[in-house]
Amino acid sequence: FETLQERIDHLRRLRTVFVTLTGGETLLHPQAIELVAYVRDQGMVPLLNTNGYLLTRNKIEALNDAGLFGLQISIDNVRPNATSAKSLKTILPKLRLLAKHARFRVRINCVLGSSPAAEAVEVARTVIGLGFDMNTSLVRGEDGTLLPVSDEMRAAYETIRGMGKRAPSFLDDEYTRPLMENGESDWKCRAGARTFHVDEYGLVHL
Repeated sequence: FETLQERIDHLRRLRTVFVTLTGGETLLHPQAIELVAYVRDQGMVPLLNTNGYLLTRNKIEALNDAGLFGLQISIDNVRPNATSAKSLKTILPKLRLLAKHARFRVRINCVLGSSPAAEAVEVARTVIGLGFDMNTSLVRGEDGTLLPVSDEMRAAYETIRGMGKRAPSFLDDEYTRPLMENGESDWKCRAGARTFHVDEYGLVHL
């Protein structure tokens, strides 16, 4: 915990705006909620990635009180398959708890290509109906490169994009369309902004 506090202190000195706590599974950390509060106390905006399995009403209320801005859960299909067990069937009770009690933003990420495209649309319809933001990304190979994008995936993406509520621009998936069309995205630096990842060894990756 003290090591993570030191890293958060350094992020503050770097004038970081958003701090996303990620894993592994973040809620396995016994002081995860205290870390969210610590990020907020340092004047930065805390976000949290989780698989959602350990969410309870008490934890959601504690995250509210800690000042969490946004929580992301990945749901790749309607039912677990050989590619991903992160399914709507498994996590739906937790989503209903979030819809009822969370005062922070909830964003659901769905990886197109990890299940039939129609399942991604069903996931989107459910989570947007619960009032959550929906983000879509593309399935990648073991080496990190994009796998081929089918016509069904493209159609599913456009259907999901047209469903209504969207995340704010800094949480949006607008980069996905050029990735599908061109295989790459023309990334732009926003007024000097930088995004980097600090791994479990404390190493920084741009």
